[in-house]
Amino acid sequence: MTTYDRTNSGLLARNDKQGNENRPDYRGSINVDGVEYWLSAWIKEGREGTKLAGQKYMSLSVQPKDASYPAAAPAPAPVAAPAPRPVIHDRAPVPPAPRRASGTGFDSMDDDIPF
Repeated sequence: MTTYDRTNSGLLARNDKQGNENRPDYRGSINVDGVEYWLSAWIKEGREGTKLAGQKYMSLSVQPKDASYPAAAPAPAPVAAPAPRPVIHDRAPVPPAPRRASGTGFDSMDDDIPF
């Protein structure tokens, strides 16, 4: 049997949405420079006032195949706590400025700025 080089090619096939309108209209895979990706497409229609007004087009999404499918957002990397600030001198730290009492603000300013 003859083998084909499928680099830089792919396919899309109609997707069974199973009652969920958010699922893609088409699903498939694509190979780009030897790396495999999942490919999803939604049929959309351009809104009035845009270049594509009234025209149908495909909106695409590409995810690496090593990610879960259907497309899921990658888990965020854990955020490390910030390092403590170094002490530069022997004096005690200056406390933060006190907050204004609620009810004070822009409405209670007594200046004559005309704007």
